[in-house]
Amino acid sequence: LPRCHDEFKSEFRIDPYDVSNASIDSTLPQSHTCSFVLDLPAYSSVDVMYNRLNYAITYCSSIDGDSSMNEAPTPNDVDSDWSDDDRQ
Repeated sequence: LPRCHDEFKSEFRIDPYDVSNASIDSTLPQSHTCSFVLDLPAYSSVDVMYNRLNYAITYCSSIDGDSSMNEAPTPNDVDSDWSDDDRQ
């Protein structure tokens, strides 16, 4: 990674991630590390977004893993093991 902001060749960008309304809250965000882009679904709440981002960060196994993930629980509920204190 570049050592400072000026060395980045492209800006970090968050793009909408279009998925069916029925599965928005269970869909994980996607990242494109080579282009510094995060595809983020329009979650129903900030809490759902927080939980999905934390899940993806915690269980991502590798760059360009083609959808492979470490063994992880299925993200089928939006409740989190994180407390409000952990979010600060």
